[in-house]
Amino acid sequence: MLCLATGAVWTLVGILYSRASQRDGGGFVPFMAAYSLVFVGTAWTIGHPMTAPIREVALTAAYALAAAFFGQCGFLALYFAMRRGGHGVAWALMQSALAVPFLCGVLFFGNRPGVWACCGLAMMLVAVALIGAGAADANATKSRIYLLLAFGAMLLTGVSQALTLVPGHLGLSAEALTWRVPFYSLAGLGWWVVLFVRREKYRFSWLGVLYGVVVAAGQFLLYQASDCLERHNAAALAYPIAVGTCILMMRIYSRLVRKECFSRLETVGLALLLAGIALLNI
Repeated sequence: MLCLATGAVWTLVGILYSRASQRDGGGFVPFMAAYSLVFVGTAWTIGHPMTAPIREVALTAAYALAAAFFGQCGFLALYFAMRRGGHGVAWALMQSALAVPFLCGVLFFGNRPGVWACCGLAMMLVAVALIGAGAADANATKSRIYLLLAFGAMLLTGVSQALTLVPGHLGLSAEALTWRVPFYSLAGLGWWVVLFVRREKYRFSWLGVLYGVVVAAGQFLLYQASDCLERHNAAALAYPIAVGTCILMMRIYSRLVRKECFSRLETVGLALLLAGIALLNI
């Protein structure tokens, strides 16, 4: 249930980001700057980082900051992709990065998912491919740059997701792990540097504030889900379940609200996505 809840919150992240990416006149940077303050404030207060050995806190900081850096770069690539083409497709392609943490869990962290889980992941990857192909068929104006940006977002996000799993496998204390989200939140402050360098006057953004709240909620839910599954040696399943749910809900939003085309291939892809999520929960 925690994984499904994470997927629902991530859908809100996608919707808010989709709306912000369409803002003209320099509204995107203030949006991200507002988000960063809310995320940092939430992470360092509600997160309640606890006293832990300095070495463990330093290790947690190193991986969390690295994950946050790649995550920010991934979302920046997504922003440029959304400015050039369909939002649902770009979001689905970026979220297909779920294969990276899943495979890292199997190859490096000793996770041993069952046959059904592996079939579920394969089914989800095929579903993402069908969704992307179906949308491309329906929108012939999609450019090569758009696809490169979407795939770039996928790779950067995959690296970020894999790095977030590492601290849980280093034998660190529970107190040290409470520092993950607070450190992760700090990377967003870089948007204030962008604001300063561009000498852009700050404009308050309620959309950015709301975005910061849902991003923070998504991170806390993700780590709770990952830690819960880790006790069953199945932490690698956290991302596939959450992301599969997120892709499905985001595509429905894109179709109903943004009126993006919905082809037969996409319909088949969404059906496979649901089946894959079900298999991952067996």
